[in-house]
Amino acid sequence: MTRPRHPQPATLLLVPGFMSPAWMMYPIYRYLHRDFAQVIRWDYPHVFHDTSSVIDSLAEQMDRSNTPISIVAHSFGDWITRSALHRTTHKNFGRLVSVCPVTSSVPILRATHGLASNLTEEFAVMSSDQRAGVSIPDHLSISRSIVWATGDAFVDDESNDPHVIRERRVWATHNSVLFQPNAWQVIRQELLQTDFGTSIALSKSGLTNRLPGNAANMSPMTKTTASDQQQRQEKER
Repeated sequence: MTRPRHPQPATLLLVPGFMSPAWMMYPIYRYLHRDFAQVIRWDYPHVFHDTSSVIDSLAEQMDRSNTPISIVAHSFGDWITRSALHRTTHKNFGRLVSVCPVTSSVPILRATHGLASNLTEEFAVMSSDQRAGVSIPDHLSISRSIVWATGDAFVDDESNDPHVIRERRVWATHNSVLFQPNAWQVIRQELLQTDFGTSIALSKSGLTNRLPGNAANMSPMTKTTASDQQQRQEKER
């Protein structure tokens, strides 16, 4: 069944992961394009090169927008996105949905840090907890959600970013998450829901945010879904 078109007067920016071509974001593009006035599938200008110029490329893409921007970023693309947010002059952002993001050193590269860090700039970032853990700049008002894949063996499902208002899990692997309707639905919910009542300031203070429906309050860094919380409440009754 086709969803009615009620596009937001905003731009959705889709950012793929490292060595993942822009076409990998096409299924999500097809699923979400009716919800936004414009959907852009950004692509890396180059890989195995200077990450700073890649970050600049994405920041310049943000600078060109004259509408609010929401972002879906996958894997290492989320690190590129968070880094670009420190450089862009654009100020009007909605939501960032981080899908299986690189938020700490990648296990397989962490184990070979000495070798990996000398191979490429991207590997150097992904083998370092300090470099991989860059957060969203405080001066931007952007709400961030994280969608983890339960079968992901590539990244550690942890984040210390105080801007994260919610974390959710879906049955998927690191790359299959981009092609599964169950993941698309969760990503869309995180992009479009406006009734959480949680600001970045509240998230930083450690206060809880209210989920829609009958879901209970959940902490900003919760790792359970609303449905999990509902089932637990019903059992307690």
